[in-house]
Amino acid sequence: MRSHRSRSTTANGSKVNPKIISNAEDYIYANLKKIITRETLAIVTGCSARTLSRHFLLKHGVGPMDFIRQRRAIQAYFDLLHSDPYETTVTEIAYRYGFDHLGKFPSYFSRIFGATPQKILLS
Repeated sequence: MRSHRSRSTTANGSKVNPKIISNAEDYIYANLKKIITRETLAIVTGCSARTLSRHFLLKHGVGPMDFIRQRRAIQAYFDLLHSDPYETTVTEIAYRYGFDHLGKFPSYFSRIFGATPQKILLS
């Protein structure tokens, strides 16, 4: 008999395995500054990349790669907020979290936080 505690049910009745999500999130948070692939997350969680994506969509409303991008943007926001603008650049922080297309970083960042990275750095 399966334990009802091993899975939680979403609003639409789909099952989410909290261990898969927890293992993936732990790995993501520990490696935000490193390259993370969906395949690596699948290995870490012991499930297929497709199953992993399905669980992330059910739990977070986005796939694992978008979840990673969001978490990196959040960490970049905090780094910008707590950095000395005379010693740190937006470019440095963007690269730190894997945002290597500097033309897209400010628009993505602004869409999430309602302000440019430069404005956050200078605040």
